[in-house]
Amino acid sequence: MRIQVTYSLSSGTFKDLSMDSFTDNDQGASGNIIRFLKAGDLVIRDLGYFTLKVLKQVASLNAFFLSRCRYGINLYDAKTGEPLELGKVLKGSAIDIQVVAGAKEKLPCRLVAVKLPDRVANERRRKAKNDRDKRVNHSKEYMQTLSWAIFITNIESDVWGPWEILQGYRLRWQIEIIFKGWKSHLNMAAMVPEAPRANKNQEKYLQMYKYRVDSAILRILIFITIFQITIYTSLGFKIWQKHNRLVSCLKLYAFIADRKEKILECTALEDMETDIAYYATYEKRKKRLNNLKILLHVFDYQQEYKQS
Repeated sequence: MRIQVTYSLSSGTFKDLSMDSFTDNDQGASGNIIRFLKAGDLVIRDLGYFTLKVLKQVASLNAFFLSRCRYGINLYDAKTGEPLELGKVLKGSAIDIQVVAGAKEKLPCRLVAVKLPDRVANERRRKAKNDRDKRVNHSKEYMQTLSWAIFITNIESDVWGPWEILQGYRLRWQIEIIFKGWKSHLNMAAMVPEAPRANKNQEKYLQMYKYRVDSAILRILIFITIFQITIYTSLGFKIWQKHNRLVSCLKLYAFIADRKEKILECTALEDMETDIAYYATYEKRKKRLNNLKILLHVFDYQQEYKQS
């Protein structure tokens, strides 16, 4: 199965959660977020959900988007209308120019690119050269773009410059961390019952098996929702206020996975507050901020911008 989630970074809650077939691609679910958007909202997207049509809908609602830019889309100079060649544009340590994206969509936006460290760029090129799909013939220009983090956005440049764009995009890793927690620590596959052996009443047993699988998956999703809202967000906020420590989503999943029985016997979540604050919070680092620290900095920056 494929789980599609719309997650609010500001509230730490799910706006939408659905199950689809594993054969469905993420781009097909790209427009699911539209019905939840309000003016001023920001949608952060990776390449799996990249569709210019949906990004144009986001902009039409007076909302904002920040998306990785897919190589090969048509880009035009916003002033002259002339096609842009990325190989000629990508220079220096960062670029920030106004463009029009898509021959059909004609989406006005900023093209923002930040030069990556050599070790990161070299690793990306190594993976591209070892691409298992032999039909892929990466051009010289494509290999050049791997030295850059390239985005398109309609956020104004006086709100977020190139470096704020790079930091802001890192916030999207929060949803990746949540999914990793589900798969790595909840061990979801082990919770789904095995298929019955073949027998004369195979059709009847397969129907019963389907109900068992559906029930197991729904139980998992209900637990995930309760975990995210009650434990990670609500209790995590109290721990931040009381202990000045931010709860790590991955550490919290690992903490719960190791203490299932103790948690089930717990009459109040607050009884585990001290243990969670000690075992499941981020280490204090000066050089590299965790996602929640970045999120707090973004909110502080936005508040200062509004006041000014």
